[in-house]
Amino acid sequence: YLIEILGTDRVNKAFDMYCVGTGKHSATIFWYMNFGRKFYNGKKITYKDDGHRKKEIAPFYLFTSAQGYGQCFFGEHLLSFDEDRKTIVNMVESEKSAIIGSICEPQFIWLACGSCNGLTEEKIKVLKGRVVNLFPDCDKAGREAYEKKVPSMKKAGINTTLLDLAPELDG
Repeated sequence: YLIEILGTDRVNKAFDMYCVGTGKHSATIFWYMNFGRKFYNGKKITYKDDGHRKKEIAPFYLFTSAQGYGQCFFGEHLLSFDEDRKTIVNMVESEKSAIIGSICEPQFIWLACGSCNGLTEEKIKVLKGRVVNLFPDCDKAGREAYEKKVPSMKKAGINTTLLDLAPELDG
């Protein structure tokens, strides 16, 4: 689907940069790599031909904390290439949105937190000293969760701005 709208070369480059793969039954696997460039986990999501997620197949992480795996931001490894920490970071909820953002606006580092509750105290530490724009999903849960995190992110030394690009949309 992304190749149809954004082109083969651009999509393949983004998939390489973000370490996106394919699993059984054409599921997409978004590999989570931390700041130290070590794989932390993989998240498997199945999409329909129109690019929307198959709601009847819930996304899931491939490995558990009991197996010694954790969670970080999707795309977090890209922060390690920005040594002067001057590139603005755009945080979205979904991995697919981060990929699309990186193709359409490549001057930013695009990260995904994986869900509206994915901006945890532990994960945000890697963003200290950076400028971060938060782009919530167009639903009440996403907006409220991101809004609640702005004060703690600022307290953690993150220059944070909440940007709601479509406040008239809900759902």
